[in-house]
Amino acid sequence: MNLMPITLFLLILNSPWVQALPGGFSNCLNGPSFQKNVGLVQKAAMIGGEDRQSVEEYARSTGSTVEAVAGMFAATGVIMCGPVSATVQLTGKKNMVTTVSHAFYRVRDCRFFEPTNCTVKFPLSGSDRLYKIKSNTFESGGCTAPFKIKNKQDWAVFELTTEVEGVTPYDVPEAPNEVAEGTAILQVASYTDNFRPRQPSRFFQNIQNCQVRNRRSYANISLQTDCDTGVGASGAGQLVNINGRLTLAAISVGGTSNLPDPRNPQDRRPPVAEYDKALHFSISVALDGDFLRILHERLGTRVSRGR
Repeated sequence: MNLMPITLFLLILNSPWVQALPGGFSNCLNGPSFQKNVGLVQKAAMIGGEDRQSVEEYARSTGSTVEAVAGMFAATGVIMCGPVSATVQLTGKKNMVTTVSHAFYRVRDCRFFEPTNCTVKFPLSGSDRLYKIKSNTFESGGCTAPFKIKNKQDWAVFELTTEVEGVTPYDVPEAPNEVAEGTAILQVASYTDNFRPRQPSRFFQNIQNCQVRNRRSYANISLQTDCDTGVGASGAGQLVNINGRLTLAAISVGGTSNLPDPRNPQDRRPPVAEYDKALHFSISVALDGDFLRILHERLGTRVSRGR
């Protein structure tokens, strides 16, 4: 597989469009907690190069109802900090949220933006209620701009001031197992600027069956996947099914695209183009290391075989 040079990759990761602010499952993860999947989520057919699906399309393809699908993914939400937005998800408990750290840092100088004025909502919960971030609960892997990337990872954890009722959070894995190449995952994004449902939808969310393509080809980047991303998909949960429960395995950080680069006037590609899994890839941060440790600390649980 041909991979792009790291310099191009970092430009892509920090480009304006990435800074939104990037049958059942087959074999799952290694280790005792990541057991064989039970086929809760079915493989969707790829149509016209776009295999992301709206809530309605996903319901039809899985023989479910729109209400059931919305309930299944109601833990996926969106954080809004002024003009910047990213996908978030309730993880582990009804007021704990995971997303990307780059939503809170300015790329050119790593200036940190306090999230106290940000709001979070969960559209699939059936409520438009806005939630605030609880003070002194924000932790992250730090600024991941190119000149600050050493020993940093693009994840963030914080808690809301109140619980989100009527929503089932995604599970946290028991052990820091690494997601193997070829592992099937399900990406759920609250919004993606380049997603155009094939049929009218009343939801902005999109759902995609994809898989892990490679591991740790670049320093500090856990995974490459063939998931399709765009502005707004940063922070999207990448889920696996463990014992019938949707469990967060990784979060989407960014990726390559056929979309034109807005910084390059010579880039004359059409504004909407098909994503080609053979040519493009996305990058993600897995739930392991400090990311997983912090989640377990807040849940009062213990990471099995932790490191």
